[in-house]
Amino acid sequence: MRITRMLMLFLVMLSAPLAAEESAALGGLKTLDGRDAQLADHVGQGKWLLVMLWASDCVICNREVPALSDFHFEHSDDLAEVIGVSLDGYDKRAEAQAFLDRHDPIYPNYVGEFMPVALGYQVMTGERLLGTPTFLLFTPKGELVANNPGPVSGDAVLRFIDRYQPS
Repeated sequence: MRITRMLMLFLVMLSAPLAAEESAALGGLKTLDGRDAQLADHVGQGKWLLVMLWASDCVICNREVPALSDFHFEHSDDLAEVIGVSLDGYDKRAEAQAFLDRHDPIYPNYVGEFMPVALGYQVMTGERLLGTPTFLLFTPKGELVANNPGPVSGDAVLRFIDRYQPS
C-alpha cells in the first residue's frame, strides 16, 4: 500500500509540476451540481485565501463554519476570502449539501475526491493530510505560506497576516 501511494505521489509530481503562481494543486474538485472547479481560480487574486478542507461528519468542522462565515463577511471586500472543500467525495455530495444547508456558509464550497486532494496537499506542503479540518493559507500573490491540521480562528489568521513578511 505504501509503495502504491508513493508511486501515485511521484506520478502526480511528474504530471503536474507546480509553478509558483499555480500552487493550488488540489485536484478532483467539483461544484455541487457537478461542474469541474479549480482552486487555482481563487488563488493569487489580490487577497489572502484561507482554504478549509472539511468533512460533513467532522465535529470540529461543524463548529468552525459560523466563525469562518463571519471572517469571510468581515474581510472578503479587501483582505481575505474563505473557500471550503468537502472531502466527502462527489458520490456523497448529498451529505456535503446537508452540511452546507445546516450551516449556510457565505463563502464558496466545492466537493473534492479524497485521494486527489490528499495527493495535491502532500505535493504543496510536503506533509500528509492528517484529517479534517485542515487549513491552507495563500498570500494575495498565490504563495502557500501556512497549513494547519485542526481548528484555526479568524484572529489567528489575522495575526499571521499582520506578522507575515514575504522574503
